[in-house]
Amino acid sequence: MMYTEKDIMVYKDSQPWGERVLVFSPHPDDETLGVGGIISGHREHDDPVKVVVLTDGSKGGNKEERKKEAYEAMAILGVKDIEFLNIPDRELALEDKIIEIVDKIVQDYKPTLIYTPSPTEGHPDHKASAHIIWEGANRFNWNIKLAFYEVGVSIKPNTLVDITPWIKKKEMAINAYKSQMKQNPLGEKILGLNRFRSLTLPPPSQYAEALWVLLPHEIKSNTFSSLYLSLFHEQEIDMVKKKPLVSVIIRTKNRPNLLYEALKSLTMQTYKNFEAVVVNDGGEDISKILDEMRRNIIINEVVHTKSKGRGAALNNGIKAAKGELIAYLDDDDLYYPDHLSTLVSLLINTEYRVAYADAYSGFYKFDDKKKRYELDFRTLLFSSDFDKDTLLFENYIPLNSVMHYKSCLEHVGGFDTTLEIFEDWDFLIKLSRDYTFYHIPKVTAEYRIREKGSNITTSPFEQQRVAHFREIIYKRYESLRKEAALKAYDKISKRYFGEARNRYHLQVRIDELTEAIKKNIEEKKKLYKDLDNLYSQMQKKNEEIVELKAKIGQLETDNINLKRAVDEYYNSIQRIYNRLPIKILRRLKKAILALKGR
Repeated sequence: MMYTEKDIMVYKDSQPWGERVLVFSPHPDDETLGVGGIISGHREHDDPVKVVVLTDGSKGGNKEERKKEAYEAMAILGVKDIEFLNIPDRELALEDKIIEIVDKIVQDYKPTLIYTPSPTEGHPDHKASAHIIWEGANRFNWNIKLAFYEVGVSIKPNTLVDITPWIKKKEMAINAYKSQMKQNPLGEKILGLNRFRSLTLPPPSQYAEALWVLLPHEIKSNTFSSLYLSLFHEQEIDMVKKKPLVSVIIRTKNRPNLLYEALKSLTMQTYKNFEAVVVNDGGEDISKILDEMRRNIIINEVVHTKSKGRGAALNNGIKAAKGELIAYLDDDDLYYPDHLSTLVSLLINTEYRVAYADAYSGFYKFDDKKKRYELDFRTLLFSSDFDKDTLLFENYIPLNSVMHYKSCLEHVGGFDTTLEIFEDWDFLIKLSRDYTFYHIPKVTAEYRIREKGSNITTSPFEQQRVAHFREIIYKRYESLRKEAALKAYDKISKRYFGEARNRYHLQVRIDELTEAIKKNIEEKKKLYKDLDNLYSQMQKKNEEIVELKAKIGQLETDNINLKRAVDEYYNSIQRIYNRLPIKILRRLKKAILALKGR
């Protein structure tokens, strides 16, 4: 049976009225943009509402003006109780001081429902707000419902609230933030989003706001990272027509909190036709956890009154399994939502009998203050294509990444109960001798490694035992290892001789190019020498030009001086000429004419 739209989309209007409400807003206006309609609805139903604005919003404008606008907007929505923490804009962070301030507000106000932006938001203050509220809820055990709302990044909601009756008030409250609307007219865009959110709601709904709501037990059973990866992971539509039952074998012993998280990741699977076969290998009673989880998934429990070991736990889990397909999940690991659907789809649509996907390695440190393990970092260590010979030398496939047909066990048998560790490696080697595995290069699970050696194979006190059982595996498959080594040698040899020929031709070409480079260098030296000569000649010519310019300057100066002297002589003659008697002038004129005639 295929899923319908109602399996992956929200078609029902939720009415969160009758709560004592606390709204956290990273900046003045986020509360109105995200849940302005819901706030107005709460107030119309006489629900107490308090709004806490975490930062001063100073990066987006004058902080006093933004505060004044917030008061005006809240008055429109019917909220009188508003508090400003005045943390500098873009400096909101997951710090103990801030978490304690928020906790005091929660303890004093005693809300039953808290709204905060979702961790998928793009703005760092929005993300920090989600993280701070999440941390406070877990650290101080707040008994509240938690609703994540959207502002700048849309979420995959599990709750829609019809806000059609209050859309006008929301629009007026948005417009009260005049300074922000001048910068970016967000109002019409947010109202467009609210219009779209009513798509799956029945008439007369025209506007809705989207939320992801968690109940108190759901908050306590997740880490912030698993919340982000699981609750906000984009759900895939399962188009598989054939839906074989998958039996997920989970072995556990005295780790109830980790088991809860593993089972929680199963409840988030997009593929629904599965059962969890939980094998309690001589550990404490886990019936309360299983009873709670049975509300969401099918669980079969196998109980060992005394511990029988890792291999026996897996074998007895498989015996109790009813599924056509077998998958594995240790109590300290996690599945991502599309894990089962990815592997099932591959196996039922191909001839392969065994498949595996990739798994992140999540490294966790113990937080003494919180008394639990917190994610330090996550990296991809397991992502290799299948090679059965490589598997003889190292196990590069985490068991929680594998799925296979149950019928495969008829050929290879089960897990070796004499091996205290590496029973999974031994099993995969046997399985690989009869079946080719298909590798799906997609991360669908997480292999969790914890500080202080609570993982069996990573504890520093277990190194001798690890070496001992690794040696057992090596000796058990020694002949296969030798064959694999010889095949690898042949492959490398052929590759080497082929590459040797290529290297010879390459070396000849390199020598030719080296000789050409040497000639170019010599030619370059000669050109530089010629250039130096030309430069020297230019220097000499420049000096001659400077000398000629100096001589020309001197001649021009002499010419000016001569002109001045001629002018002085002319003036002197003119003065003498002017003082002579007229008779002498006439005689002088005649003498001059006579001279000219000659």
